[in-house]
Amino acid sequence: MNNNYMHTENNQKAVQQGLMTRVYSWMTMGMLVTALASMLAASTGLTNIIAGNQFFFLGLFIVELVMVISLSRRITKIGISTAIMVFLLYSAINGLTLSVIFIIYRIGEISSAFLVTAGTFAAVSYTHLRAHET
Repeated sequence: MNNNYMHTENNQKAVQQGLMTRVYSWMTMGMLVTALASMLAASTGLTNIIAGNQFFFLGLFIVELVMVISLSRRITKIGISTAIMVFLLYSAINGLTLSVIFIIYRIGEISSAFLVTAGTFAAVSYTHLRAHET
C-alpha cells in the first residue's frame, strides 16, 4: 500500500478519535449540568413550584424546544462560546424540567437509573471508539 495513503488514513483516524472524544466530553458535561440543576431544584423546593404550575412547566418545555431548534439551525453561524453557553443553559433548563421526577421517585432509584444509563453510554462510546481504531 502507498505510504502516503496510510499516513493520511492514520491522520484521519486520529482526527476522528479526537473529535469523538470531545463530543463525548461535552455530552458528559451536559449530563452533569442537568443532574446538578435538577438536584438543586429538588433541594430548594423549586421542583414543587415547577410541578405545581403547569404553565411554568410547559414554558420550560417550550423554551427547551425553541433552544434546540434555534441551536440546530444556527450552529454553523454562531461562535463557539455562544454555542457552549446555549448548550449549558439548555442543559440547566433540562435539569429543571426533569427535576419533577424527584417528587415521584426516591434519590436512590434515580441514581440507579442514572448509573445504568451512564454505564450504557460509556460502554457504547468505548465500543464505538474501539471499532473505529482499526
